[in-house]
Amino acid sequence: NSPKDPVTGKLTPLPFISRGKNNVSDFFQTGLISSNNISITQSSDKGAFRASASHIYQKGIVPNTDLNNSSFSISGNYKLSEAFTLDARLNYNRQFTKNFPETGYGPTNYLYNLVLWTGADVSVAELRDYWVPGKEGIQQRNYNNSYYNNPYFQAYEYLRGYDKDNTFGSLNLNYKVTPALNIQFRNGINGYGLNRTYKEPMSYIGYGNKSRGQFTLATGNYIDLATDLIADYNHTFTEKFKIHAQVGGSNYYRNNKYGSNNTDGLTIPGFYNLSNSANPIQGTNFVEERRTSSVYGVLDLEFLNGIYVSATGRNDIISTLPTANNSFFYPSVSSSVVVSQLTQLPDWFSYLKARGSWSRVSSATLNDNAYTYSYLPSFNKGVIWNNIPSLTFGDALLNSNLNPQTSDSWEFGVDTRFLKNRISMEATYYQTRDYNNIVSIPVSISTGYNSQLDNGNVYQRKGFEFVLSGVPVRSTDFEWNVALNFSQYRRYLKEIYGGAETLNFLKVGDRMDRIFTSVYQTNNQGQIIYGSNGFPLNDTFSRYVGDQDPDWTYGIENTFNYKNLSLKFLVDGRIGGMMYSTTNQKMWWGGTNKGTLNQYRVDANNGLSTFIGDGVVVTGGQATYDANGNVVTDTRAFAPNTKAVNYIDYMTNTSNGAYNNYNYFSQTFLKLRETTLTYQVPAKLLEKSVIKGINVSVVGRNLLLFSKMPNVDPDPATDNLQTPSTRSYGLNLNLKF
Repeated sequence: NSPKDPVTGKLTPLPFISRGKNNVSDFFQTGLISSNNISITQSSDKGAFRASASHIYQKGIVPNTDLNNSSFSISGNYKLSEAFTLDARLNYNRQFTKNFPETGYGPTNYLYNLVLWTGADVSVAELRDYWVPGKEGIQQRNYNNSYYNNPYFQAYEYLRGYDKDNTFGSLNLNYKVTPALNIQFRNGINGYGLNRTYKEPMSYIGYGNKSRGQFTLATGNYIDLATDLIADYNHTFTEKFKIHAQVGGSNYYRNNKYGSNNTDGLTIPGFYNLSNSANPIQGTNFVEERRTSSVYGVLDLEFLNGIYVSATGRNDIISTLPTANNSFFYPSVSSSVVVSQLTQLPDWFSYLKARGSWSRVSSATLNDNAYTYSYLPSFNKGVIWNNIPSLTFGDALLNSNLNPQTSDSWEFGVDTRFLKNRISMEATYYQTRDYNNIVSIPVSISTGYNSQLDNGNVYQRKGFEFVLSGVPVRSTDFEWNVALNFSQYRRYLKEIYGGAETLNFLKVGDRMDRIFTSVYQTNNQGQIIYGSNGFPLNDTFSRYVGDQDPDWTYGIENTFNYKNLSLKFLVDGRIGGMMYSTTNQKMWWGGTNKGTLNQYRVDANNGLSTFIGDGVVVTGGQATYDANGNVVTDTRAFAPNTKAVNYIDYMTNTSNGAYNNYNYFSQTFLKLRETTLTYQVPAKLLEKSVIKGINVSVVGRNLLLFSKMPNVDPDPATDNLQTPSTRSYGLNLNLKF
């Protein structure tokens, strides 16, 4: 925006002043969510019917982003005869957007330009006209046309759209053979079609590379089919002995088809069509199938109206493992005793239940969305050489003896209530052993492979959950309900493949969430050691700096009811745990963190070296370490560091380091998650109206946050420059006819 000299025609530099103090708030807009739904129900002695429709519109905080979400559902059951009952459900959902924001660190993220690399001297508000005059559709207008994108150009021209049509439903036919025996045939389907478009305009910059324009059209079709045949038996032998048994078989099938085509440059700017490709179209597609066939059984026993025992068994045959080991059985048993039903407790002790369970679960993957052919031979698309395509075989040596990953879990708990249910408490402890994990083991490249898949490594997961709730105050018109919950989770390494001593810095018995990272050398007092050049010395070993998982997670919910008014607020958060902040690290690197604004920086811009790092230098002696980085001997002597350096050079080499401990922060936070004020219109005011009920609610979410982490909400437990968390306010109106 520098003006031109009327005589020379040259640009006249403007003074370096802060024009972009409010760049983030100037760019982002106030979002909006509107939700409307209607439902109709009808029932008779023959059956019941329900239909509902809803539409949710969301306007994003990023300009030119929104989402439309429409749903329709219909369900019902009908008694065909005394023996046959039919139950059917059908749901349809459509999601559509012309543009959704990209997240994650990189040039496709708005924050990449707004927060990290746009200097305070640039006003984003002055960049709303994002085309260079006379070069519309060809060249974006920005303060820097070499590395970064104009955020408005990005919002209105770099478009990511999709539309998704999802249909799912079920059809159940139940046959009542006898009063105690039922046979059910059940079919379920879940399928969707997905279309994605990616429009990249000319002059878009990705890590310094200017685009010639690009268009990608991707389509996907997904279907799940599940069929079950179940026999269900219930019988009461006596008042003190009841039985429920179930046997069944099921078949599950998944088919996923995906195809993608993209241009190689655009001949005509802004015309996003595959026919407009400057060079031959590039494309790919795949088909993914999997099937699981199962038989299962359940046996539930009830004794004395207070002792419950349950046992289950299931055998799966899956298509995603080698046939030698693709069939596996996994059982479970559980029991609970309601002590208060079996014996007389004191009047103040209303209820006591103890419970415990053990289960085994096996699967080909711990993630249902894992690629189907991860453990079976398949080909991959290779490079194109002289216009001749190629295929490549996977670089992982597959194992025909792979077993399914298996988890054995134990759980114990107790539920209690006191003072006529005014106070209740639930406590649960659980522990899981994960074994036969499918792991990738490095092998010599002379075999033609880089790795081999095998079963190995054993992990242990355990945790504790506690819930305390009660009604401290209850009167004719007023009631106060409160609930407190907190929990803890840990995962440990118990065995390593092949009896190895370490796994990525971890030893057997260590927590899996231990964080090891590059740090600077320190003495036994924790002081940073500097070199003769005034910069800190890198430690040659990665060091333990903390744990990722929090010590505790907690939540507190309070509800106050006074006549027709209800006030509810929920507070939750975490205590402890550490996370790496890409946002803070890159802000130090880009000089946009307010901590970089000081006299040292002013001096550095004037070519002066005035910054002295706080630490020591080695004046003599040496330290020796073992293979794990533990100090064996240390004869070093130290003196305070006095070497002055250029501040910008120092920050470039320290706080912006990609993986150093300066950018790990505590996850501890407290958040006012939600507050709701509801008014229920008295029924007597509606006696002569077709409206049977009205309530109005005012809702606020994410209203307050108290955190030790700067610039970032730690709630997601990860930070890779994602969209900032937002505070929202809403008004709900509920009418019942």
